Amino acid sequence: MTNRTWQAVENTLMAIDASEYIIRLIHDEKPPINKRLEAAQLIREIPYYQAKNREGYNVYFRPAGYEFVLLDDLYRQVLSELAELKPCLLLETSPGNYQAWLRLREVPQTREEAVNICQELAVLLAADLGSAEPDHIGRLPGFTNRKPRHRRDDGFYPFVRLHKWENRDSDFSPLGGLLVKHNLQLHPLSGTKTTTAAGKISTFAVCFSARVNQMTSFGNSWKPPARKPGRYAGRMTTSVRRSGMRVLGSIIS
Repeated sequence: MTNRTWQAVENTLMAIDASEYIIRLIHDEKPPINKRLEAAQLIREIPYYQAKNREGYNVYFRPAGYEFVLLDDLYRQVLSELAELKPCLLLETSPGNYQAWLRLREVPQTREEAVNICQELAVLLAADLGSAEPDHIGRLPGFTNRKPRHRRDDGFYPFVRLHKWENRDSDFSPLGGLLVKHNLQLHPLSGTKTTTAAGKISTFAVCFSARVNQMTSFGNSWKPPARKPGRYAGRMTTSVRRSGMRVLGSIIS
């Protein structure tokens, strides 16, 4: 087991601070492996995940709960906008491609409301709309991205890198049920995916303007219950205390 993998996983869990995590190991030619466990058990199983990763499995995870939002397939050009929302995690899944996790201060009451928020954030930051749902999994940092197209000339695969992490709630203020209640559309590209950086930035500008107009018209009266702290808070290992979880300022320098 490499120390970098150990630290990447611990820092990830400490930043997200969920009660439970869903682990999914996916192979192109073998059945998937699914687990649901607490942080301490997940850390104990790191050697097992590493062995499966070497066998060709991709290692995915997600924290259990509607308050956790994954933003997938982000370009570097939108990371400064992302920083303003105070994500708890920023990782690079392959060279030039990013994922981020946000932890909402308030917990959506229903899956429909959670989907609404995921889609709103994906549109605002030109992320992948196909991944904008509260059940979607993201890559676990510290393991390799085994997709064939990412295989390097030397035969190795790139590691999923954890760039920034901080145990904090996002400043994002969702429209919540207003999108469903008023049947609003944030932008004309809903349901499609922009594949170029320029297109994504253009989409972001359109969505941001639309969201501002909607908030002006309808306000924000959605008041779901506050989230409860996870079970990992206050139980950081020495390596985690040394390595991270200090205040990081901007998510990207």
